[in-house]
This record gives sequence, C-alpha cells and structure tokens, in this order.
Amino acid sequence: MKKISFRNLIHKVIAATSIILIMVIILFMNKPQQIKIAVGDISNTDVYAPRAIVNEEATKKEIQKAIDAVPKQYSPDSQITQTALDSIDDLFKFTETYRNEPDGAKLLQEASRLNISINTAFAIISMTEAEFKEFEKIYEIIQSEMEKGVSSFEESQKLCNKEVEKLTLSKDNKNIGKNIISLVLTENVVYDQEKTDAAKEEAALQVPEQMYKKNEIIVRKGEKIETGQYNALLQLGLIEGKNRVSGTFTFGIFLLMLVCYAIISFYHSRQKNNNFAAVPISSCCALIVILIVFYGSKILPENMTALLPTGLFTGIVTIFGCAQTSIITNMVLAIFCSVVLKMEWSYAICLIIAGTLASYCFSFVKRRSHLLPASVIASVFYGLSFCALSLIESTNILDALLAFLKGFAGGFISGLITIGSLPLIEWLFNATTPMKLSDLANPENKILKKLLVAAPGTYHHSLTVANISEIAARSVGADPLLTRVGAYYHDIGKLKHPLYFKENQYGENPHNNLNPEESSKLIINHVTDGVEIAVKNRLPQQIIDIIAQHHGTSSTGYFLLRAKQSNAEVNEESFTYPGPAPQTKEAAIVMLADSCEAAVRSIDDKTEEKIENMVRKIATDRVNSGQFSNCNLTFKELETVIKVITKTLGGYFHERIKYE
Repeated sequence: MKKISFRNLIHKVIAATSIILIMVIILFMNKPQQIKIAVGDISNTDVYAPRAIVNEEATKKEIQKAIDAVPKQYSPDSQITQTALDSIDDLFKFTETYRNEPDGAKLLQEASRLNISINTAFAIISMTEAEFKEFEKIYEIIQSEMEKGVSSFEESQKLCNKEVEKLTLSKDNKNIGKNIISLVLTENVVYDQEKTDAAKEEAALQVPEQMYKKNEIIVRKGEKIETGQYNALLQLGLIEGKNRVSGTFTFGIFLLMLVCYAIISFYHSRQKNNNFAAVPISSCCALIVILIVFYGSKILPENMTALLPTGLFTGIVTIFGCAQTSIITNMVLAIFCSVVLKMEWSYAICLIIAGTLASYCFSFVKRRSHLLPASVIASVFYGLSFCALSLIESTNILDALLAFLKGFAGGFISGLITIGSLPLIEWLFNATTPMKLSDLANPENKILKKLLVAAPGTYHHSLTVANISEIAARSVGADPLLTRVGAYYHDIGKLKHPLYFKENQYGENPHNNLNPEESSKLIINHVTDGVEIAVKNRLPQQIIDIIAQHHGTSSTGYFLLRAKQSNAEVNEESFTYPGPAPQTKEAAIVMLADSCEAAVRSIDDKTEEKIENMVRKIATDRVNSGQFSNCNLTFKELETVIKVITKTLGGYFHERIKYE
C-alpha cells in the first residue's frame, strides 16, 4: 500500500512541476528582448512589435487631418426665417380680411409688408376659396426650404418653384406664387460655431486607431529614434530599465493563468474520475504543447503555426481521462498558446473548436486499431477549423485550401505522436486506458494463464463474475470494460494458496486442520496478496483498487462463527478484511457480483425466487454494513444491479434436461 501512496505522491509532484514550468515559460521566458536606447539615438538593429499596439503618434496625426478637413458649419437663423414667414402669413390673413371689401386689392397692397403690385393683390383677392386654399400651400413650401437653410437664393428659389408647379393652380396663379416666393425667400444661414465643433468631434471619432501590427518594424537599423517610436517601444516594454508597462502586462497574464487554473481545479473537484494518472498526464502534455508552440513559433513562419502538433493534447487526455476533461483543459491550453503566440486569439479559437471535436472522436477509441481512424477524422476537423478562419479573414480560396492542408497536417502529426507515445505513457504512469484494459482482458495474459493452471476454479469463478459485472455496470452507466477486467483480476491473490479456497478443492478441505484464526488469515490475505501481485505486475491503479475493495471491510463470517463457538470473546478484527470499502460503482458491482455468484452456487434448488432472495439478502447486508457508503451508487441503481445479477445468475443456473 505504501508503494501506491508513493506513486500518487510522484504523480502530484509531476503535475505541480509541470504547472510551475508552464507558468515560468509564459511569464518569464516569453518576454521580449529589451534594448537600451533613448530618443535621438541611432538604432543598431531592426526592432519589431512582439504584439499589436496602437500607434498613438500616427493616430494623432490622422485625427488632426480629419479635423482640418471639416468645413465650417452653418445653421438657419431662426429670426430671419420667422420674419420671412410672418410676412407671407400676414399676406394671407389680410387677404381673408379684405376679400369682400370694394377696394380690397388696394387695401391688401397697402397692408402687406411685401412689395406686391396692385395687379398681384387683385389676382390674390379674386381667387376662389378653393384656389386660395391651394395657394396657401406656398407658405409650407417656403417654410420647408428656409428651415433647411437658404445659402444660395437662386438654388432655393428653383427648388421652391418646382414645388409650386406641383400645385393644382392655374398657370397665372402659379406665376403669382413664384413671384411671392421671390419676395419672401431670403438667405438665412449663419456660421454655427457649436455645430462646427461637434462636426470636428465626430470626425475625430470616426478615425480608426493606427496600429503597429504584430511583427511590424517599429524602428529600422540605422534609423534615428523619434518620440513616437520611443513611446511605442516603451508601451511594449522593450526599453531596458523602463519595464513599467511590461510589468502590468505580466501581472495581467498571471491573473489570467490563475483564473484558468481555478477553472480546471473547480472542474476536477467536481469529478468522480478515479484515474489518478489523468492529472499528471494532462499537466505534462500541456507543458509539452506549450514548449512546442514556444519554440515552434520561433522556427516556423507566422503563417505556418497550424503545423504545430497541438492536437496531441486532446487525443492523449481523452484516452487517459475523458472527453469532458479534455475539452475543458484544451480551452485553457488554447488560451495559454495564444499568449505564447503574442495574443493570437484566432489561433486559440481554432484550437478550441478543433480540439472539442477531436476529443469527441477519441472518446470512441477502445482498441489500438481505432487510433488511426480517429486521428484522421480529428485531422479533418483541425483542417476545417483553420480553413474557416482563413475564409473569414480573406476571400482567397487558394489561401483557405492551404490553411486546410496545414491544419490537417498539424492534426495528423498530432495523431501519429499520440499513437506512438501511448505505450510509453502507459508504462511511465501505469495509467489505465481502454486499450490497456483490452490487453489485460486477453486470456493469453500471463497472470490469467497462471490463474487458469494454478487455480482453475477461481479462474472460472472470475469469468462468471466478470460477465455478470459487465452487464450490471452497463445498466447503471459505470465503465463496463473496467468492471469486467477488474472482475478478471479481483481474486488473483488466491494464486499464493489456491487449495485453501473452496472452488479449487478436490477432496479434503485443508481448513479442517487449521483453527478459525489461521483459516481466516489465509482467506483475508488473498486481498493483500492480490494487491501485491498487481503492483508487482504493474496493473493499473483502478484494477488494484477493485482488488483491494472487492470485500470491503466485511468479515469472514463462517470462520468468525466457528471461532465464537469456542471463544465468545474473540477479536472480530482478526476476521475482518482490511478494505477499504468500495470507492467506485465498478468496485461495488464487482463486490456484489462476487458474493452473489458464490452464494447462489450453495443453493440446492436454484429457482428464480430463491436466487433473487439470496441476491437481495446479500445486497441488504452490504448496505447495512456500510460497504456502499463511499461509492456513488444510488439506491435506484442498486435495485437495477440486483435485477441484472438475478436475471444473469438465473441464466447460468437454469434447469437442464436430464440425458439417459
């Protein structure tokens, strides 16, 4: 047991070391090289922008250009407008007043503020009510034009005359209307300082920020440093001894990393995954990917980063952990990679999308023969992600095709690395994968072959328990493959003393020559012996756990009863398995299937009712003794398991036709 604890300690150390190294790479190794320079100095090297920033000097110049290009703004003078409108309004009012007077035309001419002729006054007075009502629309025409602002009398007069032509008036009355317009209409715009200032502000806001793009030259070799260039270098943290902004940038990245690690920690704290190797493997893979991106980005051109095999992370983590873990951690890794690439967030988006789909592909891998097809399909998703990004940024179809090929190549390289590294990772971390479980389930495995020869009864008992356990596990959403393999190996500890177990005895029972304490110790030791054999043969931790937990903290009831018959004060701890009680659904199912298979064999007349009663009795006893208290098996799931075990055992022990 100490070896197992030590292994878990090593895993934690590996995970912590990987996380620290990732932080060191991103926070310190990833800093741009600083130069010692001041305004007016001659640069002895080309200086490139490590990330995109605002070119403040160029932006100010563009803003000033936009402001200078704004013409003076004018607005209509409301007083001039109102005076003009009042004059025509008076004309129409006086017309109504003097319409029926004998000298109406003369009175109208004298009363009007407009310099109209007597003939014009007479024509207006002589209009019918319908004609005059239509004629009054001239007021609206003049009002509309003057409220817009009359800066050119001729232009405005032409526009008003066009509107007069649309009125349903006679030609003579239209001419009178045009004459009135020429008398009323006047230029009314004046310089508007407030409007001019607002226009300049709007023009300044419309100017886009001028940028230094990533990898754009800020200062060329031999060029004299200007103030604007110096400020840009200072903003990027490239000035030696002036690292104020660079420090805040580093602190921001540090906070981002803390948030990302908090997300991962919260996710892992909510998981019931018992694969202890998943965390150190994920951490090591993340470190490797960060190193690949860090050094690969320095070697490869910027447009070739899609070739970097970042997809190996999702494949390995999905296989050794689960798809959900891979998706969550890949999102964080994508953010870290974008930081290493100086905030290339589009690259992070591609990694997140393609990585999510790749995790889905690798989640179906159960055998080593499935790895290559999964890698090819995942590569297609990587290619499509980079192709989509290319189409968004450019309409060039050829560029999009090249992006697909580069993404596919990067994904395929990742797949090949994943396939090649699996055996090494399995060996280094003694980790559980579906492929390793399939290998362990092979009857040609040396432990199973030894069990078949040395303890054939135990071997066949294990096969039966494995079949029952797999069906039960599948019915409640547990891992059926892990449960089956765990059942194959749960009794390998009996290899040390096979004849002391009933299923391997042919003739005399050696326990008849031992006292209950000695017999109980031999029986109990098959658990610790099994763990020892499993550790020696580097079986996965999850299998070792099932071996250790398949009897929990129950007692060897038969030998305890015998001991109490001769000594009522017997120490019950000597007859109790060391445990622990099952910690997972898989271990609980193997425990129940193991006990039920052995117990049902002892029933003489194996009817369905008797089998079910026996299974329920054993399940109730395990619940009452707290064996299922630490696993996440619900009562509803336990009921399902009971029914499955009953049905399966009924099939094994069905009645057969007697042959003569």
